[in-house]
Amino acid sequence: MVKMGILIATVGTTVGKALKQSIDCLEHEIKEKYPKCIVKQSFTSDRIRQILRERDGIFVPDVGEALLQLRKLGTTHVLILPTHLIAGSEYEKIEHIVSKYTDRFKRVLVAKPLLSKDSDFELVANALYTSNREKNKDHLILYVGHGSDHIADICYQKMQHYLQKAFWEKVFLTTIRGNLQLNDIVEQLKVDCDKNQNVLLYPFMFVAGGHANRDLIHGEHSIKNSLEQAGFQVEYEMKGLGEMPQIRQIYLFHLQQAIEMITE
Repeated sequence: MVKMGILIATVGTTVGKALKQSIDCLEHEIKEKYPKCIVKQSFTSDRIRQILRERDGIFVPDVGEALLQLRKLGTTHVLILPTHLIAGSEYEKIEHIVSKYTDRFKRVLVAKPLLSKDSDFELVANALYTSNREKNKDHLILYVGHGSDHIADICYQKMQHYLQKAFWEKVFLTTIRGNLQLNDIVEQLKVDCDKNQNVLLYPFMFVAGGHANRDLIHGEHSIKNSLEQAGFQVEYEMKGLGEMPQIRQIYLFHLQQAIEMITE
């Protein structure tokens, strides 16, 4: 008899509002779609889990701890759904952790990250276009992702291509780390930004939590501060990808694909 467990694996956040509007929404939708499954969350960031534990008395398990909890609840098959955007170092860490627990279940499988197939890039680009096309008329839109030193960082360049294809307007993607650095596109921003047009920043991250706020808006070396020093007028909307129903649907599609694989 199959008893299915689904584990959401995310970096996590200490910002309650961001958690409720993204990770909690995804968990709720999974529970609605798979009512017979046991669904749990896990945070991969030790620092975030420590802050929540010491500040709020909230214990959130890491991936290994959550898998042990699922085993105690009698699950035989477990699907891990990472909220990571690319199959980079953090995604590989999850795969490595999960590999240590495979002997405790009949089947264990890690679902694909958000940007896996060409169709994923297209779906994400179209979702962002649908959400922001009206604002794109009056703003140059700049999405900001984490980036990575991993070879999978090339996904951000690919995403840039799909965004420009979807918008047919002034839209860019930059990253905090990786190859798509802000300094490399500032001159192009100046060319494409009309005289009276502001730059509108959006996080290209699943959760717009404390990390996103520091890197995009409030830090001394934030993207906003750097753009303003370069002469741009900057606005921003701190809305993570996980807050968008269309994006969560892509994760749910990846989850369904994984369920079909694990139960075949």
